[in-house]
Amino acid sequence: MTMKKRVTILGSTGSVGQTALRLMADHPDDFDIFALVADSNVDLLAQDARRFGATFAALADPQRHHDLKNALAGSPVQGVCGDDAIAQICAEPVDIVIAAISGSAGLVPTYTACQNARVVGIANKESLVCAGSWIMETAARRGTRIAPLDSEHHALSCLLRGVPADQVKTLVLTASGGPFRTRQDLRHITPAEALRHPTWSMGKKISVDSATLMNKGLELIEACVLFGVDESRIETLIHPESIVHGLVTCKNGGTLAHLAPADMRYPLRDALFDEQRDVLAPLSFQQGLSLTFETVDHKRFPAITLARAAYREGQAACIVLNAANECAVQAFLEGKLSFLGISTAVEEALTRHHTQTITTLQDVLALDQEVRHSAKKTLFR
Repeated sequence: MTMKKRVTILGSTGSVGQTALRLMADHPDDFDIFALVADSNVDLLAQDARRFGATFAALADPQRHHDLKNALAGSPVQGVCGDDAIAQICAEPVDIVIAAISGSAGLVPTYTACQNARVVGIANKESLVCAGSWIMETAARRGTRIAPLDSEHHALSCLLRGVPADQVKTLVLTASGGPFRTRQDLRHITPAEALRHPTWSMGKKISVDSATLMNKGLELIEACVLFGVDESRIETLIHPESIVHGLVTCKNGGTLAHLAPADMRYPLRDALFDEQRDVLAPLSFQQGLSLTFETVDHKRFPAITLARAAYREGQAACIVLNAANECAVQAFLEGKLSFLGISTAVEEALTRHHTQTITTLQDVLALDQEVRHSAKKTLFR
């Protein structure tokens, strides 16, 4: 009998975590949930922990410990709260960790998971943007397989398995273009409009990032880290249908494309079923398929240009880019900043914070907090 895989999900109440749980629910004989970790959604966390028989349910918010205990009363699930508790959970050896905590809050848990899990499925791109070299080096040293869960990086990882490294010319990340792809006047966009993504169902922060195309800028840096290539060899392309998730152009002139439905279960499958089991239906061509591609309008959407500049400047600039963007997106969602002001705030932060050497993870966290403190004084007055 095949042994069940022991799984921890960081960010279990978010869109990626919920999709992972639905996929695992279809294959109950394959998985054993060790821990579910969430930010503050007590009810959903407790409900899922009970349903899947998790050993631990953990909340980042220590103020909700009493609420979590009450929600889990009468069940064998152990409820814990706070960063220290989450760190202990991530230090527990498991087969698979799904790292889907949004934002830089996922950095330390993801880094710790890479030291203790056989497979880490990374949906937290911010951890790779801010501390990618350490995460990749740690995973390589510990024999941990990194499974990218962004559809674009999953697509590229699949394509690159079949192409010798010395034959790869460029990597292409595709983007849906977000809800404002054809909208010329971006001055009066509301948060509600920015959250209406045309293709994907996602959380608020990543939905706004997709609208500004900062999501693609962060993914560009992530691709540099994951695949060991310079940003000059990575291109971006608008593809509104979100069917072609990545392309690899070869030196012989040919281009390989990865096509799949716009469904997070496909990259999750490769993290959860590492033997590539046939658990999902392939893309159907029977009813016809139309594919269109457009160049990115970098003047209207400067985020990718900012991300390239940050990558060229170095790790500290990437940390500044990420932290400033998170603060700016939050300010926009709270009605304190315009849509166009998001990229402006990020650019100003990159100018304001001088380049510095990052030698430890504590340096990463310190600079992250410095940028946030500065941004909050400016944006949340």
